[in-house]
Amino acid sequence: MAPPPADPRRPAAGIAVGGSGRPGGSNSPAIAPLTGYTVALATEQRRPAIAAPLEEAGAKVVAVQALRIVAQPDEDELRAATEQCLAAPIEELIVTSPFGFRSWLAAAQRWHLADRLTAAFGRARLLARDGASADSLRELGLREIWSTAAASTEELLRYLLAHPVAGRRIVVQVDTPSLRDVCRALRRQGADVVEVSTYRAFPPNHAEQLRRLVDQVIRWQIDAIALTSPEATGSLLEQAERDRRLPELLNALCEEVSAVCLGPVTAAALVAQGCDPWSGRSATPTTSWRR
Repeated sequence: MAPPPADPRRPAAGIAVGGSGRPGGSNSPAIAPLTGYTVALATEQRRPAIAAPLEEAGAKVVAVQALRIVAQPDEDELRAATEQCLAAPIEELIVTSPFGFRSWLAAAQRWHLADRLTAAFGRARLLARDGASADSLRELGLREIWSTAAASTEELLRYLLAHPVAGRRIVVQVDTPSLRDVCRALRRQGADVVEVSTYRAFPPNHAEQLRRLVDQVIRWQIDAIALTSPEATGSLLEQAERDRRLPELLNALCEEVSAVCLGPVTAAALVAQGCDPWSGRSATPTTSWRR
């Protein structure tokens, strides 16, 4: 994430300040690059993984659960995605969670589509996020399964993006909203991507934290806010609208507070409101950023 513009009231990154207050003090460590900055994280998790590296870089992190994820897919959407999967051969299948994958197969069984789906999987290259996801494929009698040492979906998708994917048909079992931006990155590379969502997103149980976050942005009490999914962006804007503070929030995000989005899908709602957020082009750990 590119930090906000330098503030003359804050020490420059990498400058050591000694006891005398002058740069280059003999026993003082270098100041971390985000020292003095406050970064808010609006995600589906109470404590997202991105918080740790930001804190190591010196930032004060305010993490807010902007939505709840329930592993209970919308039946109609899931069936439509399943039929889309069966409309043409699958070349790559990415399984991101064992529970979501089994829920998908159980639904396909009810629709009498499970045998056709399993046969289609058998002709594809199989990529699993971790050992548990791989086991859910082995239960179908499938054996040749690729996974990564990092046990992360992002690592699998980064591997795909590092190779030519134009024209390849890729089915992604999506168990979290943040993967939608990564699917878009695959499409930008020319892949034919079928998203199979095995979750539903709901507002958080308690709106007070989200309401407080809106207030902090409006009061410029944070320097940047990171949004990791379109649902998180929507949740923030909807809370501000319910509190009749949407114009104030948008003014702050356009003027003083940097909005940093995982990718263009996450940024879309802000762009539609006239904001110019930072957005990852490829939405992967090696992403480049643009405004």
